[in-house]
Amino acid sequence: MIIRETITELRDTTIFFYVPADTVSDTLFVFFDDNGLVNSKPSTLDTEFASSWAQVVQGKLYHDLVQKEKELAATIKDAIQKHSKIEYKAVIKTIEKEVNRLTGWQKFFIIIGKVFSILTLFTFGYVVIQVIKWLKEIVK
Repeated sequence: MIIRETITELRDTTIFFYVPADTVSDTLFVFFDDNGLVNSKPSTLDTEFASSWAQVVQGKLYHDLVQKEKELAATIKDAIQKHSKIEYKAVIKTIEKEVNRLTGWQKFFIIIGKVFSILTLFTFGYVVIQVIKWLKEIVK
């Protein structure tokens, strides 16, 4: 008989991605309109992960930063996994052993022991019956 048991244990892991730093800059001239308010032309900056738009209009700075959707890929070689196999084998061995034969005296005493055991049981039963009869007579 063979008992096989397989245990697979999976664990979560945290993966860190390296995202290279990126710096983009731009310089614009600002100008004053007829009312004395500051204005500028729109400025647009792009990186791999975000884009930015900025402009000064009538003295107010408008700035939008938009995060781009980006899917990062990473290869996880040999992720954390614990795999165990347990196998049990039940080994049945038959051992032959030579036993000495009983002598005549040993056989005789075994038979006598059985006879005395049976006689003891009958005697005990007889005594119990006699005690019950005696108790019935006393109770009357």
